[in-house]
Amino acid sequence: MNIQDLQVKIYQLKQFCEQTKEQLLMGEKNLQDLSKTIIYQTGPSRTGQEAAQISNRAAKQLRDTVQSILTLEMELNAYIKQITS
Repeated sequence: MNIQDLQVKIYQLKQFCEQTKEQLLMGEKNLQDLSKTIIYQTGPSRTGQEAAQISNRAAKQLRDTVQSILTLEMELNAYIKQITS
């Protein structure tokens, strides 16, 4: 595989990362909205609070995954600079 082929593959990976980030951010928002809805509908019930906490934890995991993808993108950019200079 030559450098140009590698650049194309990295570009494709970055495109995939961008699409994945968008989907994860949408999922995070949906989970946050769900958590608010659960709290609104269940009031102070223990099970409602637990369900909302679970939704919030899942939203945080999605947010953490987005951060990991951002880190990967930065590393890919640095690698491209390194191999092309």
